[in-house]
Amino acid sequence: MSEPYDETAAVVDQIASDLAECRQRGVEWLDRNTQKQARVSAIGLQRLAQHYVGAKQLAVPGRIAQIKTLLRHALDELTRQGDDADARLIRDLFFGESTQTVTKSAGVLLDLARKNSGEPSEARFREWRTTAFRAFAGFLIQFVDRAQRESIVSPDPATFSDPENGTPPPEPVAHAAAAAGAEPDLLQVTTGYVGERGDRFIELLANAVNVTIVGFTHDQLTTALSESLALKRTRLGRPDAFWNSLRIVFLGDSLLDYVNDEREESPDRGEAVRERRRAMTWGRRSVRLFLRRTLSTRWFLFESPFLPPFAGTLFELPNRKHIVQLIIRRPFRATADNLYLEFEDLADEYLASAFEDVVRNSIADNKAVPIGIPSGQKFQCKGRRFRQNILRDGSAARMWLPMVLIVTTRQKGGQIEPMLQMRTEDNAVREINKLSHLSGHVFQEDHSRSYGASPVSVPLSFDITADCTIGAAQRRVQMETGDDAPPALRPVTTGSYQHPDKEHLFFFVYSLHLPDDFDFPSRSEMHQFPLPELLAIRANHALRVAEQLCQRTELPSRLWAAAAEIVSLNLALHDYAELGQKILDLADQPRAALNSTTDEIRRLIERTTATYASPGKEIQIMGLSGWQYREFFTVLMPLYADIGVPRAADQLNLLLNDECKCAARDRLAELYQDEDLMRLMPIEL
Repeated sequence: MSEPYDETAAVVDQIASDLAECRQRGVEWLDRNTQKQARVSAIGLQRLAQHYVGAKQLAVPGRIAQIKTLLRHALDELTRQGDDADARLIRDLFFGESTQTVTKSAGVLLDLARKNSGEPSEARFREWRTTAFRAFAGFLIQFVDRAQRESIVSPDPATFSDPENGTPPPEPVAHAAAAAGAEPDLLQVTTGYVGERGDRFIELLANAVNVTIVGFTHDQLTTALSESLALKRTRLGRPDAFWNSLRIVFLGDSLLDYVNDEREESPDRGEAVRERRRAMTWGRRSVRLFLRRTLSTRWFLFESPFLPPFAGTLFELPNRKHIVQLIIRRPFRATADNLYLEFEDLADEYLASAFEDVVRNSIADNKAVPIGIPSGQKFQCKGRRFRQNILRDGSAARMWLPMVLIVTTRQKGGQIEPMLQMRTEDNAVREINKLSHLSGHVFQEDHSRSYGASPVSVPLSFDITADCTIGAAQRRVQMETGDDAPPALRPVTTGSYQHPDKEHLFFFVYSLHLPDDFDFPSRSEMHQFPLPELLAIRANHALRVAEQLCQRTELPSRLWAAAAEIVSLNLALHDYAELGQKILDLADQPRAALNSTTDEIRRLIERTTATYASPGKEIQIMGLSGWQYREFFTVLMPLYADIGVPRAADQLNLLLNDECKCAARDRLAELYQDEDLMRLMPIEL
């Protein structure tokens, strides 16, 4: 295999830049070299194309033909995986309707692509194009990397060497024993118990360049990945070091009933399956969140729809040696008590091929998410994006994502109280240490589940009663409970959340009242909060936002005034009207005045911060999740009152009878729906 790609943000940016430059020139004219136009180098994209045709053993001479081949094949795969919106846009920009030579100029293709997109705004079309190129750049690197890994026969160097640019052919993969016709050595096997030799697993992980892990729930894997990655970075002296490829295969949900493990000790098989589902949810979520925090994109999660023939790990070391660890699982034994076998793969790489078979027959976990725009109480679908390519800071995408939110309550001790999830690094990427009712994306699969195994596209528009939205909300609850039976949800309303620098969110809101004797697993971090506590937490959140604003001394007066109005209105809702007015007056004040007010706010924050106890530590609660903070008095408070949460009706009446607070609530609702204003805001308000 050739030299692996370092898929850092800089490399992705370079490939995206190459794509934009090639699009602007036109793919058939990259080598044009005149006084007015220099030859387009596109070294990064060219290198990807060379390695791709080499891995696929394609006799494609010349860099233009190689780049066209790579782009066409990658776009076909992108469409197959469900991201048809970006694939269609990029295909229109590069090829139009041509299947061979592209005859239309780049300008004509650009006009046709914009027309086909249906986007009337030139600025928004330009933003979409830029975002799509960057997402496609990352996809291209993964696409070529996978083609190289799947290549069994050594590539012919002549198919992709490029003497003109000084690109030497990659070194072929050597199978010395097979090539020499030598008899393979007998296997040298070492054994150990998983719990007793956990350091051996971490050592191999830290040393490996490529890793494939096949297992069931992986609920203990995150700790090992974290320790091994820290060890790898220390040894290499690079804080961004990562595996060239890390692939992890989970067992499909439908197969969990057929596993016999330590969770079968209970005579209640249903409880064992629930525990296994919870472990799967925990493992998949914690692994995904950890890997996302590494900022690398060279990791891949899969779900196996078939029971794998083994559980274990394949390590490829820097010297190309393949080390295999297989786990012998026994019923009623904890994972730590299971035996593992460790050995070097056979000369013909039988085990490496077996691991590859499992991956090839599994389903990528990078789910497709609908994108579009709200239309009243409905969501109009305009295309799809992969989950890993959405909600990235600074993406400036103007599209919307459909979300579900389940307002959960439970009666205990005669009191109905809201249940919210504490967002931690184990269950969330953003808004850490904030409270949220259960929320999540609407995925393509949420509609497909109602129509059997075959993938079904989400409808062009859907509302709160559609199969996909109800299915998404039920799936979100089942993730935490592990139960089979979908919960009975009551549709409530919809709501929108405007982001300043990434996709906006459109929420379908449901309510769920749980039985008195129901308890979430401790790992779910679901806790009951009386309404007075929630009000105090929101007030503290408003103070924290005020403190952030006071630290932004570089803002122009006009922008400060707009942000200060939102801050002051939120403070007024919690009886800090005087402080809110003081912030409004600070736009043109000297630094000393800002410092004095900031100190006052910090004292209030310190005095009012709520905490929650976690094993071994106490965590400060930083507030409520975005939309719930903004719509607490317009949606959540009336809903709590309707459900019967104590004091909710009284608090709602106090607000409605207070002319100033009522006006503040209504004005906030108006400001939060102003897309142009929200785009300018320097902080999340």
